[in-house]
Amino acid sequence: MKRKMGYLGPAGTFCEEAAQVMTNPNNNWELIPCSSIDGVFAAVHCHEADCGIVPVENSCEGSVNLTLDLLAYEYPLEIAGEVILPVRHNLLARPGVKLENITQVLSHPQALAQCRQYLSKSLGDINLVTMASTAEAAHRVAESNLPWARKQPPGRMGFPFCG
Repeated sequence: MKRKMGYLGPAGTFCEEAAQVMTNPNNNWELIPCSSIDGVFAAVHCHEADCGIVPVENSCEGSVNLTLDLLAYEYPLEIAGEVILPVRHNLLARPGVKLENITQVLSHPQALAQCRQYLSKSLGDINLVTMASTAEAAHRVAESNLPWARKQPPGRMGFPFCG
């Protein structure tokens, strides 16, 4: 029977990549996307997942406070290990959209904060829209006919925990 690892989803997030690093080459894991950091904790706490992986720290913006608060005050779970995941900055738009035509940038709040200087310098006073994940932002940008872009975060993140 496969063990289950919850991660901050949807598919395509850095948490999924960290979960793949943590479980590779062991194929005895099923990766379960959760819609929020709290959802990952709840899945482990309620035994819907054996372990979970969430962002804990980023080299540009520091600690992910929600993760630390949930670990310290909300859930009786323990840290079982760590994955350090190097991540690069990327500003993504549909083919043909020029930088000067971008009207808003969608991303996770952590990524927007990490990239604030670049976005301000390159795009000026642009509308920044927060999303639940960078993967969700990429999906929305890809589906839109508008000149939007999404920011992907830099830094390191992720630690698994088990209940």
